[in-house]
Amino acid sequence: MELARERGVVQGRKMRVDTTVVETNIHYPTDSSQLGDGARVLTRTMKKMEKAAGGLKKRIRDRMRSVNKKVMAIALAGRQKGPEGEERRMERYRELLSLTRKILHQAEGVLEETQRLPSLRRAARLKPLRDILETMTGRVRQVIRQTKVRVFQGITQYPDKILSIFEPHTEIIRKGKASKPNEFGNLVKVRRPRTRSSRTMKCSPNAPTIPNCWFPQWNTTNVSSGGHREWSLPTRGFTV
Repeated sequence: MELARERGVVQGRKMRVDTTVVETNIHYPTDSSQLGDGARVLTRTMKKMEKAAGGLKKRIRDRMRSVNKKVMAIALAGRQKGPEGEERRMERYRELLSLTRKILHQAEGVLEETQRLPSLRRAARLKPLRDILETMTGRVRQVIRQTKVRVFQGITQYPDKILSIFEPHTEIIRKGKASKPNEFGNLVKVRRPRTRSSRTMKCSPNAPTIPNCWFPQWNTTNVSSGGHREWSLPTRGFTV
């Protein structure tokens, strides 16, 4: 728009934008996998900074083996139903959060130490890694907060929720499948006018629009005088 205004193509007083939804390239957004991703990126970046700086005061400790074990344990505990499985899952989440906090505190210490480097050349060489570490520490801190609220308090509607530390702009768009539509409301009854063949049918309203309820109807003639019964074409019902 700025280029078009500079060349006089448009005046730029008003602009109409047509947008569409684009799928982001992320894995399934679970809290445990995001904590694992954050721990991995922080550890990897700190090791690069340690190598580029020629060593730090405190040696970078790699806790990724323990983190990966906790992530797998959470996935296995989620398959176990009942209160025992839920308690085991929450305990594994506590352990994973504790490990992630330790890695986060170590990253904050590395940022503080590399901020006061005497050599300007070394500081310039570490600046890209410092930017990555600063960005990721903020995102991992956000993931820790939303994990605590969801797992231990049951609150899923957390403001500024992050679904991926690599694609933080990702948002959830709920959409149903043709074979498994989302259901809202309660099961309702649809009653046809009382005749010899009147029946009570049940329909379930689905989202996003209430669908039509189709059901067969008996066509009944005088059976006592030699009549018969047959199926007619489905008739359109209604829901409330």
